[in-house]
Amino acid sequence: HMFPILNGEKAISTTFHWMVPEVDRGFLAWEEIDLIEQEDTAFDLGKKAKKSCSNLCNKFIDHILDVGLNNLKIPKKSILGKGKFFHVNEIQPLKRIESISNFTEVDRKSRAFFQPPHEPAFFELNGKKFYTFT
Repeated sequence: HMFPILNGEKAISTTFHWMVPEVDRGFLAWEEIDLIEQEDTAFDLGKKAKKSCSNLCNKFIDHILDVGLNNLKIPKKSILGKGKFFHVNEIQPLKRIESISNFTEVDRKSRAFFQPPHEPAFFELNGKKFYTFT
């Protein structure tokens, strides 16, 4: 949940979709959108996504129960764009704050990488690493 914060996005989506071997390429069944508040951290977005995931699972169960009564099919909408898996080695360098005088960078990286127990964002000064917390 770090990239929406790093990118200054306004919302995240949690999806319930058909599984295929490629990341995020199956057909979309349902989706929930959660707004990103100005102070939200990756940890906060994770909690929002868990709640949305629970809601989507309940929707799926309700739908399955209704199938016998109404002959409903699970929705199948194409997903736009391409999914991408990020390895930890690709994410680690993004945690480094290049300029502590750049408020936007400090704020976004501090919130984006606040995901205990993982290492938070940091800056280096005189060879020493300093961690940020929100």
